[in-house]
Amino acid sequence: APLSPSAKPLPAGGTCRGDMTAPAPCGLFFEDLEIGAVFEGPGITVTEEAIIRFALEWDMQPFHVDARAARSSIFGSLVASGLHTLLLTYRLYLDTGLLRGTALAGLGVDEVRFVRPVKPGD
Repeated sequence: APLSPSAKPLPAGGTCRGDMTAPAPCGLFFEDLEIGAVFEGPGITVTEEAIIRFALEWDMQPFHVDARAARSSIFGSLVASGLHTLLLTYRLYLDTGLLRGTALAGLGVDEVRFVRPVKPGD
């Protein structure tokens, strides 16, 4: 994935912290990150089917599971659950490899804002 000029690239292989003999590439530790660093990763297109499937299991509100009912909602159409968008974002973040071999545990999320709805095709 392309990195900003200020960001350190991921090593080609090995374990993090110098052993470059192991086959798996490694990720970054917190202290390896720089303020303002930008990392680009893969994208995803959210489908109506994925929105409904997620919502039927985790967030069964009419504007997530029923396209007709969603047209009458404040959103005007079907929208993904905020939890769905959060998890999609996290998956895309993991797919960049930035945490490969270095993530120990999730310690929390301080600020999450859903500034606009995610709709089918986004």
